[in-house]
Amino acid sequence: MILDGDLTDWSDACDRLILDAIAVYVAPPAAAQRAKEE
Repeated sequence: MILDGDLTDWSDACDRLILDAIAVYVAPPAAAQRAKEE
């Protein structure tokens, strides 16, 4: 069985990756381009 601590860390990491992915896809491409140019 996986240790509860390890399982919690893995779950938190997955949540963070999912939120990061959502932020990337939701952010308008124009805003990303503007940030790159500055």
